[in-house]
Amino acid sequence: MFENRVQDKIVHASFDGETELLYLVFAHNFCEVWDMNKMEMKERRFCEEECILYSADFHLESKMIIGGTVFRSVLLWSIASDIISDIPAKVLYKLEGHTGVIFDVKFLTHTKVASVSDDRTLRVWDLQ
Repeated sequence: MFENRVQDKIVHASFDGETELLYLVFAHNFCEVWDMNKMEMKERRFCEEECILYSADFHLESKMIIGGTVFRSVLLWSIASDIISDIPAKVLYKLEGHTGVIFDVKFLTHTKVASVSDDRTLRVWDLQ
């Protein structure tokens, strides 16, 4: 059994069975990549937008993260890079329109995402 205590709330976890990598997205809008063969953290990437996430989703193929914020916006950013960098990742899309906190987000495809809010709406966003 492997157990590791983290310093922040995990809002999403995705596992890539081919590479044995575990992707964790945290409430303070950063991601850790864990090598489960070696049981060690391989990378930690921060987003340039410092905010609190209530929810997140991760797209394995594109290495994109979508996060639902307490500030009524949906942020999309990527950890797809061969270079491990201390420079925070840029926000690629900031989707606004909800009038309440975003409680859940989901990739429908790599170019379409859905979000739900406490404003009692579901929004489907086309990123093309």
